[in-house]
Amino acid sequence: EQQLVDIELSRVDVKVLSHKETVCNKATGSLIVQAYNGYDPYIFTWKSDEKFSNSNSSRLSLLPKGTYQLIVTDKIGCKDTSTYYIDCEVTKIPQIVSPNGDGDNDKWEINYLAKYPNVKVEIYNRWGSLIYQSVPYEDNWNGISNMANALGSEELPTGTYYYIIDKGNGEDVESGYLELVK
Repeated sequence: EQQLVDIELSRVDVKVLSHKETVCNKATGSLIVQAYNGYDPYIFTWKSDEKFSNSNSSRLSLLPKGTYQLIVTDKIGCKDTSTYYIDCEVTKIPQIVSPNGDGDNDKWEINYLAKYPNVKVEIYNRWGSLIYQSVPYEDNWNGISNMANALGSEELPTGTYYYIIDKGNGEDVESGYLELVK
């Protein structure tokens, strides 16, 4: 005798609704996904070597740079596995440094440079004298010269300064100006 078996077929798919990069060295990234083509409810299981919040959700927030694996399981056990990478967001180079201790622009922070281990930053005064140099740059210039032949280790006066950034990887150098305000 032949017996009929009812089989439910399902295929779970996932689409990304939002993917926000993080500011380098901070946890500001996010991922929002949506599952479809399967049977509700969906279970979202995230895995990573990084620390993150909202791990049983279709939304992750406060993500540091890293790789995040998602396994979505629908109500009948069908699964989809996806991997997402949160990278550092390239930010603009700040044009103001105001080392007055208020926590806002006290140091010249160029967050995306953290991914260039050989980056060289040079800062010059308006007469073309090198007044600051750092390899690698650690987001720490606060208006003080580190060149003995310029002004020693002294606080520099308010004014316009010029920078050259060499990422140390063969890419074009970046240059421009910044204002030191006290």
